Amino acid sequence: MPQPPPLAVEGGESAPFTVERHEPVCRVVARAIVPGPTLHWEVQAEVSNAGEGKLAVVLSAGGVFTRRVLEPREQGVEIALGPAILGEESGLEIMGDEALGGQLVIRRASVRRLLGVNLLPHASFERVESGRPVGWRAGTITKQAQCTIASAPAGRTGTHCLKVACTKATGGDFGTTLSWPGIAASAVERRFRMSCWVKTDAASVAGLQLTSRDWRWHQTTPRLRSVGKWAESAIEFVLPAGQNITHARLHMSAEKAGAELFVDDVTLVELP
Repeated sequence: MPQPPPLAVEGGESAPFTVERHEPVCRVVARAIVPGPTLHWEVQAEVSNAGEGKLAVVLSAGGVFTRRVLEPREQGVEIALGPAILGEESGLEIMGDEALGGQLVIRRASVRRLLGVNLLPHASFERVESGRPVGWRAGTITKQAQCTIASAPAGRTGTHCLKVACTKATGGDFGTTLSWPGIAASAVERRFRMSCWVKTDAASVAGLQLTSRDWRWHQTTPRLRSVGKWAESAIEFVLPAGQNITHARLHMSAEKAGAELFVDDVTLVELP
C-alpha cells in the first residue's frame, strides 16, 4: 500500500499514518493518533481497491468499528464511523485483508468533533426484541424496589416508547440501565445537555441519571411527577476534567405496585 496522506483533523493539526505489513496473513494496517485530549469524533475515510481480487477493509476507532468488502478494482468507497472516542493515546486504524488479491489504497481520512449529536444508543426505543427495547434492562436501585420493562406503542415521535411497570413498591428506587460505551475521561472539561421525555401518574417520578464508574459523581434530570402528557426533563452540566461517565439509567420510583411510567427520546449531547 502506498503511504496514505495524513489524517485531517478538523480544527487541529493533521496526523501522519504509520503503515505495517503482516506478510504471513497478507494484511496491511495504517494507524494514526489524533492529537489533543480525549473527545468524541466522527471518522470518515475514502478507500480503493487497486488489486484484482476482493478486499475486506475494517475501519476502527475508540472501540467501535465497521467493515466493508470492496470488489476488484473498486474505487472511491466512502466509509464513516462515529461516535468514536479518540485523543491522547487512542487513534484510528484502517486494516486491509489482501489475502484474496486485493490491494488497499487510502485516498483520504478525516475526523471532526461530534457536537450536538446524541451520544446515547437505542435512545428512541424503536428497536425491539422479545417485546423489550434493545439495549435496556430493568434493575433495582435502592431498597429492593423492582420493575419490568416492555415496548409500548404511541411513542412521542415514533412508533415505540419504553414502558416501565413497578412490580414491588418499597419506597425505594428502580430503573432501567442502558448498555453503552460511556464517556471516557478527558484532560479538559466538557459541557453536555442530558434529557428525556416522560409520562407518569401522580404517585410516580422518572428522570435520567448519569454516574461515574465509582458512582461518586452523578447528574440527574428533575424527576417529573404527575405528567399525563409527554414532558421533557433536562439539565446542562459541566463534566470535570479527568471524570468519566460509565452508567446511564432511568431513575424512577412509585408509591404502589402496578404503576406504569413511560419514557421516550433519551439524549446526551455535547455542547460547544
